[in-house]
Amino acid sequence: MLSLLRFAFYMAVLVFGTYFAFFKDFGGKSLAGHVAEVLDSDMVQRKIAGIKDDMREDLEVRLAKAKAERAEKSGKADNKKHDGYDIINEADRESLSQLIEKKTQPKK
Repeated sequence: MLSLLRFAFYMAVLVFGTYFAFFKDFGGKSLAGHVAEVLDSDMVQRKIAGIKDDMREDLEVRLAKAKAERAEKSGKADNKKHDGYDIINEADRESLSQLIEKKTQPKK
Protein backbone atom coordinates (compact mmCIF):
# COMPACT_ATOMS: atom_id res chain seq x y z
CA MET A 1 0.00 0.00 0.00
CA LEU A 2 2.86 2.34 0.86
CA SER A 3 4.52 1.73 -2.50
CA LEU A 4 1.24 2.60 -4.28
CA LEU A 5 1.04 5.90 -2.38
CA ARG A 6 4.69 6.64 -3.13
CA PHE A 7 4.09 5.92 -6.83
CA ALA A 8 1.02 8.20 -6.88
CA PHE A 9 2.97 10.97 -5.14
CA TYR A 10 5.85 10.80 -7.62
CA MET A 11 3.47 10.70 -10.57
CA ALA A 12 1.70 13.82 -9.22
CA VAL A 13 5.06 15.58 -8.82
CA LEU A 14 5.99 14.60 -12.37
CA VAL A 15 2.67 15.84 -13.80
CA PHE A 16 2.84 19.16 -11.93
CA GLY A 17 6.50 19.61 -12.86
CA THR A 18 5.73 18.99 -16.52
CA TYR A 19 2.79 21.38 -16.38
CA PHE A 20 4.84 24.18 -14.81
CA ALA A 21 7.82 23.61 -17.14
CA PHE A 22 5.97 23.39 -20.46
CA PHE A 23 2.44 24.78 -20.13
CA LYS A 24 2.21 27.37 -17.33
CA ASP A 25 2.52 30.92 -18.65
CA PHE A 26 5.32 32.94 -17.02
CA GLY A 27 5.56 36.38 -18.62
CA GLY A 28 4.19 35.32 -21.97
CA LYS A 29 6.16 32.09 -22.29
CA SER A 30 6.54 28.79 -20.54
CA LEU A 31 9.59 28.12 -18.40
CA ALA A 32 11.01 25.92 -21.18
CA GLY A 33 10.44 28.75 -23.66
CA HIS A 34 12.43 31.15 -21.50
CA VAL A 35 15.25 28.64 -21.13
CA ALA A 36 15.31 28.04 -24.91
CA GLU A 37 15.42 31.81 -25.51
CA VAL A 38 18.37 32.20 -23.15
CA LEU A 39 20.23 29.30 -24.77
CA ASP A 40 19.64 30.81 -28.24
CA SER A 41 20.94 34.24 -27.22
CA ASP A 42 24.08 35.59 -28.86
CA MET A 43 26.03 35.79 -25.60
CA VAL A 44 25.44 32.13 -24.73
CA GLN A 45 26.22 31.03 -28.28
CA ARG A 46 29.51 32.99 -28.17
CA LYS A 47 30.35 31.31 -24.84
CA ILE A 48 29.58 27.87 -26.28
CA ALA A 49 31.71 28.60 -29.37
CA GLY A 50 34.55 29.81 -27.11
CA ILE A 51 34.38 26.64 -25.02
CA LYS A 52 34.43 24.49 -28.18
CA ASP A 53 37.46 26.38 -29.51
CA ASP A 54 39.29 26.09 -26.18
CA MET A 55 38.57 22.37 -26.00
CA ARG A 56 39.72 21.88 -29.60
CA GLU A 57 42.98 23.75 -28.95
CA ASP A 58 43.59 21.82 -25.73
CA LEU A 59 42.98 18.53 -27.52
CA GLU A 60 45.33 19.49 -30.36
CA VAL A 61 48.06 20.40 -27.86
CA ARG A 62 47.59 17.12 -25.99
CA LEU A 63 47.65 15.10 -29.21
CA ALA A 64 50.79 16.87 -30.44
CA LYS A 65 52.48 16.25 -27.10
CA ALA A 66 51.51 12.55 -27.11
CA LYS A 67 52.67 12.18 -30.70
CA ALA A 68 56.00 13.81 -29.86
CA GLU A 69 56.45 11.54 -26.83
CA ARG A 70 55.64 8.47 -28.89
CA ALA A 71 58.07 9.54 -31.60
CA GLU A 72 60.73 10.16 -28.97
CA LYS A 73 60.20 6.74 -27.38
CA SER A 74 60.15 4.89 -30.68
CA GLY A 75 63.19 6.85 -31.85
CA LYS A 76 65.18 5.71 -28.82
CA ALA A 77 64.04 2.10 -29.08
CA ASP A 78 64.86 1.74 -32.76
CA ASN A 79 65.20 4.05 -35.72
CA LYS A 80 62.47 2.42 -37.82
CA LYS A 81 59.34 4.44 -38.57
CA HIS A 82 56.12 2.49 -38.31
CA ASP A 83 53.25 5.03 -38.25
CA GLY A 84 51.95 4.07 -34.81
CA TYR A 85 51.94 0.30 -35.33
CA ASP A 86 54.10 -1.83 -33.10
CA ILE A 87 56.97 -3.61 -34.76
CA ILE A 88 57.07 -7.35 -34.07
CA ASN A 89 60.56 -8.56 -33.28
CA GLU A 90 61.99 -12.10 -33.20
CA ALA A 91 61.32 -12.59 -29.48
CA ASP A 92 57.65 -11.76 -30.07
CA ARG A 93 57.50 -14.23 -32.97
CA GLU A 94 59.03 -17.01 -30.85
CA SER A 95 56.67 -16.33 -27.98
CA LEU A 96 53.69 -16.38 -30.33
CA SER A 97 54.84 -19.61 -31.96
CA GLN A 98 55.25 -21.28 -28.57
CA LEU A 99 51.80 -20.13 -27.52
CA ILE A 100 50.22 -21.46 -30.72
CA GLU A 101 51.97 -24.81 -30.34
CA LYS A 102 50.89 -25.06 -26.72
CA LYS A 103 47.25 -24.28 -27.49
CA THR A 104 47.04 -26.57 -30.54
CA GLN A 105 48.43 -29.65 -28.83
CA PRO A 106 45.76 -32.27 -28.22
CA LYS A 107 44.60 -32.62 -24.66
CA LYS A 108 45.49 -35.88 -22.93
